Amino acid sequence: MNTRLKAIRKELKMSQDQFGARLGVTGAGISKLESGQRNLTDQMILLICKEFNINDTWLRNGIGVMFLEKSSDNLDKLAQQYNLDELDKMIISEYTKLDEVRRTAVKDYIIGIAYNYISVNSNNSLDSLITNRDLNNHLSDHSSNNKEAQ
Repeated sequence: MNTRLKAIRKELKMSQDQFGARLGVTGAGISKLESGQRNLTDQMILLICKEFNINDTWLRNGIGVMFLEKSSDNLDKLAQQYNLDELDKMIISEYTKLDEVRRTAVKDYIIGIAYNYISVNSNNSLDSLITNRDLNNHLSDHSSNNKEAQ
């Protein structure tokens, strides 16, 4: 894994100091990782993959390609496919950066809005998208999951 770490840094044309600065460690720390004097922790592997768009499987096992397709490329493909505007893209991009707890909070908030809308509107026009029963089941599932997590 240490040789693959060095390969990433070389591919990015960065010094050990520059590479380390992006990860919050010193150049000497990167040197020790590259030489095998220190082992990469799972936390450092995840940080490297996130910061430099590296394929986790490649870094850990040497399988696949070094770099992942940029998420902005994927987002641009989605935007084209679904006719998304810049605000749509920004919302999706920021949502994907949230951790699981915050994503659950956003989903619960949106479900609450939908539930209130259905409760207030007699025509229940959202029924074609989601039924009250399905919504209640979803709310119940989230409530159970949140209690288990605590």
